[in-house]
Amino acid sequence: LVKPDVAAPGGTFQPAYGNRIVSADSNDVDSAYSGFVDQNKNDYRQMAGTSMAAPHVAGLAALMIEALGNWDWTLEEALKVKMMIGMTSFETQNGEGTNVPILDRGGKDSKEGYGRVSAEAAIEAVTMNYSIGESAVDAFGAAPMDKKVWARRVWLSADMTYEFNLSVPSGADYDLYLYDCSPDAYGQPVILEKSVNASLGGQEAFRYTPDSSDTYYMVVKWVGGTGAFNLTSIIVEHDVAVVKVEPSTAKAYEGELINISVTVKNEGTVKETFNVTAYCNETILGTARVTSLALGANTTLTFVWNTSNASFGYYVISAMAESVPNEKDLSDNYVTDGVVRVKILGDVDGDGDVDIDDLILVTWALGTDPSWTHGVGWDMWNPECDFNNDDKVDVFDLYIACRYYGMTES
Repeated sequence: LVKPDVAAPGGTFQPAYGNRIVSADSNDVDSAYSGFVDQNKNDYRQMAGTSMAAPHVAGLAALMIEALGNWDWTLEEALKVKMMIGMTSFETQNGEGTNVPILDRGGKDSKEGYGRVSAEAAIEAVTMNYSIGESAVDAFGAAPMDKKVWARRVWLSADMTYEFNLSVPSGADYDLYLYDCSPDAYGQPVILEKSVNASLGGQEAFRYTPDSSDTYYMVVKWVGGTGAFNLTSIIVEHDVAVVKVEPSTAKAYEGELINISVTVKNEGTVKETFNVTAYCNETILGTARVTSLALGANTTLTFVWNTSNASFGYYVISAMAESVPNEKDLSDNYVTDGVVRVKILGDVDGDGDVDIDDLILVTWALGTDPSWTHGVGWDMWNPECDFNNDDKVDVFDLYIACRYYGMTES
């Protein structure tokens, strides 16, 4: 394995800095270091090195054991503590001479392991929760004592897809991680998903679908810069629906054009792109593409049905939204909502044949247009008598009625 696992404050032997760690002194260390008899028993001494870094990590482990509670001294428990200490460490990218660690963005190197321990974040990971749908805000800083890691437990359910988004402040570089609830065989943290763009500001985002329901760990780590971040999340639900199918008329003469309006809605939580097909009975009237329909949004598509080749009779109008990957509800993808009757030209009263009653109705409406009073009677505008759709009832419409006189749908 790559060693060390983590780094911790250990002071420095460099005279230019003079920063060492104050440590408890044994009864003979004065003599060991100076050659003189121990002057003060159980006093303190400034020291530096891994001898000082190790007790920092040991103390953090003790704090975590206390926070976890119900400690049974098992190997599994010990490896879990080790995992969480490594998981919540951050990379310093700083060192002395040639001993400068590289930026591994969640990985491990031989200079600092996973990075410098973050006691605050390690305890957060043990004791604090993040809930899906919550907006979590916190801030990092570049100064040595500033917060560098944010960590929480999060419960994820099996086979559900989650989307996490981290808004990074301008001029800062933060990374987003999702860790497994268990370490590998050596107590090392296991990254399930991460977003580690090197750009400043912007977004870090990923989706994840767990195989099992369990507690996982969300971790945000500082790389550079300062400022507040905002972590949000959603359950990714794919669901599109046809909500309405509406023909422009319930009856039409053979050869007329009918507009079929189909309204579809994105009832999921992410943008969707899919096809929508309109039908007349089982005949396809057309297919249209819906692109990047926003969550909660709807759009209306218009299909044109040319009834020139339609037989006389009733037609059921329907529409189907193509299913999207992992769609949760297919019951509303297909909707039947409308019946259109195609009539013989000249069948004004809609009784299935063209007879004297239809000729009388056309005669009553002769010379009218939509500006006249609407109705069925003498000198009233009856749109059913306008067979050629020119917004007037004239001799041409009378000619059409006479031409089809005697025809029946049967």
